[in-house]
Amino acid sequence: MPSSLGVSVVIPLHNRANLVRYTLDSLDPRLHPGVDLEVVVVDDGSTDGSDEVVEKYYPWIRLMRQKQAGAPAARNAGSAVARHDFIVYLDSDDVVEPAFFRQRIAVLAGNPEASFVLASYAHFEGEGHPSEGVSIPFRSGDRQDGLIPIRDLLSRYLGGKYVPPHSIVWRKEVLERIGGHDTNLHVNQDVDLVVRALLRGFQPYGSSGPRAWKRVHRSSGQGNIGSSKEKVGDILLLRRRWEHLLRSGDLADKEMRTALGCSCAKAWVACRGADPVAARVLLELSKGLTDRPLADARWVWRAIARIVGGEKALLLRGFLGPKVVRPGLMRFSRVWNPPNVA
Repeated sequence: MPSSLGVSVVIPLHNRANLVRYTLDSLDPRLHPGVDLEVVVVDDGSTDGSDEVVEKYYPWIRLMRQKQAGAPAARNAGSAVARHDFIVYLDSDDVVEPAFFRQRIAVLAGNPEASFVLASYAHFEGEGHPSEGVSIPFRSGDRQDGLIPIRDLLSRYLGGKYVPPHSIVWRKEVLERIGGHDTNLHVNQDVDLVVRALLRGFQPYGSSGPRAWKRVHRSSGQGNIGSSKEKVGDILLLRRRWEHLLRSGDLADKEMRTALGCSCAKAWVACRGADPVAARVLLELSKGLTDRPLADARWVWRAIARIVGGEKALLLRGFLGPKVVRPGLMRFSRVWNPPNVA
């Protein structure tokens, strides 16, 4: 293993003056020994002084400014100027544990066939320092080391089970070959990026070790796919695109069709309020892909579907859950155990 490995962390920033310092503090080079760490912050038209916070307190960070064009455009702009061969996209409110990068970029450096690495991750809720937040255990993922079969990961993504983008380390060359983020999308740009890579045959690896932590803004509804017609339209566009890519790549077998059909059915439930017409198209697309829209659900929901029908079971499931059970949450400090890098 080389004595020093390089990685560029690209951070799109828009009106996060109150949170971005937590993110940048976790990227202090002293917390990541043996790594040549470049941090590129692309301010996307902030109006709250976010860029001034970066400029004043983090002079070692490369700061770029652009008129507001959205996070995908900011990520692409940061990638274009990144000087290292490996890239991580970190949101401006997330954090990484000490020593997060070295093991993952060593995997890429030592395995030429590896196109991107999926790391361990977790989620937390709160507006302060991570140690003051609340962890969400059932939204965590402890990664296994080694090659991940492309079909396995593709099936999970098509079925709506995604890996947080901040826990993925990419080869810059791969990002360039698949064209980077789609700047026309209002939602799921990171999901689309991974699906396109998998459909092109780019090989993922897994790597255990220190985690990346994603901040969840539950009260704001951020990320809710049914919150606007633009997002609903993008959800439909992506699923049509993926169906076409599956068929053109001879991957439209029962497993993949069922996974995508389940995703379309769940999206129908989530999108009905914002755009009933597009949501209905999602339902019809699901029916064309699978006759088991709850194939990935627990047995109780599959049993209910046999009694009342798939559509009613989906609506009932969407109405009742998934709900977060507060007793199931634990204090973040009980699971925040970064390694000793002294």
